[in-house]
Amino acid sequence: MKISPIAQLRNTPFAVNQSDPVEGDGYDDESTSKVLEGKLERLDLENTPGHLLRRLQQISAANWSIQVSSSVTSAQFAVLNCLIENRGLDQTTLGQLAFLDRATMAELAVRMAKRGLISRDRDPSDRRRWIISITDQGVATHRDMAEKSVNMNNALFSVLSDDEIETLMSLMKRLVTGVQGSSPEPTKQSTDQLPR
Repeated sequence: MKISPIAQLRNTPFAVNQSDPVEGDGYDDESTSKVLEGKLERLDLENTPGHLLRRLQQISAANWSIQVSSSVTSAQFAVLNCLIENRGLDQTTLGQLAFLDRATMAELAVRMAKRGLISRDRDPSDRRRWIISITDQGVATHRDMAEKSVNMNNALFSVLSDDEIETLMSLMKRLVTGVQGSSPEPTKQSTDQLPR
């Protein structure tokens, strides 16, 4: 019986070096002794989800820059997209809707305001808060980019059938929903690698 690559990953003990403790890890003695003897084989990255997700993100980011915009990032587009339906949001709420941490959202807001895509105004009832609104230029930019974004995604998914796309989207949403509750909120450090 052939074991799937994911099942193999779930059953592979990992140790950084021979002195790493592996007691109580739930693996049998034979697997543990192989790790302690330094016999753990290298992973086949082509069959690991994290590696494939990273590669897809790289492809998506490159396609975005070429096909959608080299000056407005996908994170900035997400902010504009949130503001299309929610005019005049406080910066914290906007960051949550766009799935950006506070520091990244603050940096994006400053940059986007300088470019005229959004306006930032102090909340009259709480001067510590910023209220973010989309400008006419931001609306026009969003309109132009939305169609290009759809076209880019259509090209990206062109190798899949409609049923495969539906299945993939369903599984990705399920993973995001399932992992979101068990993962810490994004931090400035964890989002520094995201395109802005």
